[in-house]
Amino acid sequence: MARRLYTSPGNIPAPWPYIVTTPLDGHLKWYLERYGHAVRALLYDSGVSLLGGAPAYPPGYLRRYIEGLGRAARLLERHAPQAELYYVVPDVPGDRAPYPLNVARTLEYARLFLRLRGRLPGTPIAVVQGARGDPGSLLRAYIGHRDLYDEYDVIALGRVDRRPRLIARAVAMFDQVAARPFHAFGLPRRSLRYLAEWGLPRCMLSSADTPAYVFDLLYRNGAPKTREAMAWILLEAARRAQELLDSIPCRPGMTRWLH
Repeated sequence: MARRLYTSPGNIPAPWPYIVTTPLDGHLKWYLERYGHAVRALLYDSGVSLLGGAPAYPPGYLRRYIEGLGRAARLLERHAPQAELYYVVPDVPGDRAPYPLNVARTLEYARLFLRLRGRLPGTPIAVVQGARGDPGSLLRAYIGHRDLYDEYDVIALGRVDRRPRLIARAVAMFDQVAARPFHAFGLPRRSLRYLAEWGLPRCMLSSADTPAYVFDLLYRNGAPKTREAMAWILLEAARRAQELLDSIPCRPGMTRWLH
């Protein structure tokens, strides 16, 4: 059974089963109108780019986030009623606010959305954040607040480094303690290759693609000269990343999540 590679509807003008969107994404309606029949799950991300260089989301962000989630749910109901809806609880990465302030604010959002989740559509995903350059900080944040994260059926692992091997190591380490299936943000293809070689992680449910997949194919095949050529490159990049995800074995008992 396949793990899930989520990609943006603006990145892949072709049918794909796992789509990620944000409050800023203007492509979702267009995509679902054309390819909604192929969508099996939508991941509504919090859109950390809205933080800019600030350590906190701007005023009115939560209202905008919740309204956007409602619109996404209505679009799914209309164009992809078969699809599951997941939403990422807002978080604050380590490159947006100093550690441990970013972790404290991420935990505040996780507690807030525990109170809100009964009024929101979809399945919430709480994020584990840490310090830049310190994969161990992710484990400390998770283990130290295990009772909170255990309230969620699915969790997500933030990225604290840009080096592919260390990113893969953080995911593999987290897999050893995770009690829930988790989504991993921003895994480069080299990180996926490391994880496939190591046979880990067994509990990772999904990842989202990065521009690295596309740049690699552009470099090898030359710049696309037509819209169709660009569509092929984008689709092939997603397929190759999905193949890497599929090559990683899963933990017994995880198969109920991989459909």
